Amino acid sequence: MKMASSSTLSIFPLDASQSCAFLANCIEKFFLDSTTKIFSVIIEPLGIQNDFPYWSMGLIFSWQLMIRNACTLLASYLLRFNRVRLWAISAGVLVGAGFIGLSFCFISGILVMLMMTSISGIGHSCLKLFSMVSLKNSFADRFGKAYAVINCLSPLGMAILPVVMSLLKRYYGIQGAVFIFGAILWNTVTIGFLVGSAFTCRDQQYSDESTTSQVRETQSTRARHHGIFDVFKAHPAFVFLLLVGTLEELHYVAWSMYLIPYCEASGVPSHVAVMLSTISGIFGIIGKVAAFITVTYLNRRILEYLLVISSLLVAGSYSILLTTQTFLVFAFITSISGFCVGLQVTLITSNLDNTVCNSHFNMSLSWMLSLRSLSTLFGAVVSGLMRDISGNFHYTFGFLAVVCLLKGAFAVCLCRCSCGSSQTDITDCCHE
Repeated sequence: MKMASSSTLSIFPLDASQSCAFLANCIEKFFLDSTTKIFSVIIEPLGIQNDFPYWSMGLIFSWQLMIRNACTLLASYLLRFNRVRLWAISAGVLVGAGFIGLSFCFISGILVMLMMTSISGIGHSCLKLFSMVSLKNSFADRFGKAYAVINCLSPLGMAILPVVMSLLKRYYGIQGAVFIFGAILWNTVTIGFLVGSAFTCRDQQYSDESTTSQVRETQSTRARHHGIFDVFKAHPAFVFLLLVGTLEELHYVAWSMYLIPYCEASGVPSHVAVMLSTISGIFGIIGKVAAFITVTYLNRRILEYLLVISSLLVAGSYSILLTTQTFLVFAFITSISGFCVGLQVTLITSNLDNTVCNSHFNMSLSWMLSLRSLSTLFGAVVSGLMRDISGNFHYTFGFLAVVCLLKGAFAVCLCRCSCGSSQTDITDCCHE
């Protein structure tokens, strides 16, 4: 196994463009990727207050994530214009406005609440794609390593923000807590300034190098002429990576939303059950640190094998919940699943850089985020419907165990499909 050279192990030092892109992605990961865990804190009392079934609550809160992923094609279209800073600042405003509007709509019915979460989802979609594209443009072949480092902040937000939301709920009620959290999310407006600066610094760098600028223009023109299905023809392994990522999003959303309500339904007090989010965040950080080490030091094949092993490990751990439901068991299962989720989320996106070429990267990212929108909605609604029909969460987590087994099977197919390809083949695709 070939070790990475010391000159490529670190992403530091950073130039101006890389610093702005790095910080923008850090803010996005900390604040926005933890919103699913925020929903898990308020889903139980809000459902009781409004007499909503679990499937409708899952629909309301997964709708924001679904819109976030579904609108990536719109965000990708906006990248063609030279107003990235304006679009990103506007998106940050929408993220906070959606939550603030939601705080006034808890008694207005499901449709109005869906509209508010849609507003927040559109903003999140633009911020996510803009920040990731700026990261890819700034770091180029070091994208996977930079993303692995940044992704460690996502579980940190999961560990801290749900506890903050629980405290806000205790002192200000659900409506006041969501209102204050929406105001906190207006801090994401700073992503707009950072992303705009990253694109500006990058353009200035290319303008100082006329030859590099011409190459960049030629490659971007070629990328614009790619069909939306060309990425599958050029990179067959991407099909299985896409399926693994889609199933992981389905599992992640349902796991995030219903783990704490499952613990509360088993007789654990809510102020104790919320600590599961902190446990999952801590072990998620450990998983993402492990993913960074894997991406940096190990080869592509090891990354794909880890996807298989971690999927089977989570599926096996859920079987324990079908027989025993104590807080210690929940904490043990949460530590395993939190570690594996943190590992997988980083490995899937980091492996994208090893699976498709630069000219297909934007389209493959749009495909991945768009398909995740369907799995987000399906996972939350179906899992909630199983809870409503059965009266408990046993079938919900049994369903998630099956999803993890399927994810492991597709990861095996990814390993077999990538056996005949190499990094050279991916690089050569850019020059065809």
